[in-house]
Amino acid sequence: MAEMFEKPKKFSGEWFRYVWDYYKVHILVAVAVIALIAVTVVEVLNTVHYDVNINYIASDVLSFDVSDKLANKAAEQIEDGNGDGEKHVSVTQLNFTDEAMQNANQIMALENKLMTVFASEDEMMFLFDEAMLKDVLDMSATEGVFVPVSQWADGDLSEELLYEYGDGIYAVNLKNSAILKEMGIDASGMFVAVRMNYKPEDEKLQKSFENCVALANSLIKES
Repeated sequence: MAEMFEKPKKFSGEWFRYVWDYYKVHILVAVAVIALIAVTVVEVLNTVHYDVNINYIASDVLSFDVSDKLANKAAEQIEDGNGDGEKHVSVTQLNFTDEAMQNANQIMALENKLMTVFASEDEMMFLFDEAMLKDVLDMSATEGVFVPVSQWADGDLSEELLYEYGDGIYAVNLKNSAILKEMGIDASGMFVAVRMNYKPEDEKLQKSFENCVALANSLIKES
């Protein structure tokens, strides 16, 4: 009877069948785990870690080409903020278009996304059109979140470029931006604003904030 259960010689054909019959569940699980680990490693290696995200909040839409050009040009203006040896900028759009504003579900989705952006501590770089800039500043949730222009802008700016709201000036019109003109972007109705960094003691967040300030200054620079 014992001979029926005797293990076959290692690495023989029977041995492989024996291993498969008795351990196939373990083998399949191990293969699945290894595959999952491999996929995860590849994804991590291929993941782009952005130093700055530009939030474009407007009633129009930037084309993919313009958005891509803006991201690439912006990356040239900043430092490596996360220590990965590279500089990357992304552009996220919240487009309150006329079409979107006719749909209650889209309106709710956009408003929820907007609240999520302002709830995120690392979202500090913003581009607006004038209508959305006013709407955002009118929101109680954004009261006091933007840095006064006088605290981040280098040099003197023409008063016609400054966006005054209440007792403060929180945004700058980019119609004279040399960089945007170079890219062929009509920025006559575009404004830049920088959000406060509420955790300056956090090295990563502070570096991101400094990058946002540097980027904002590069955008307001005139030709």
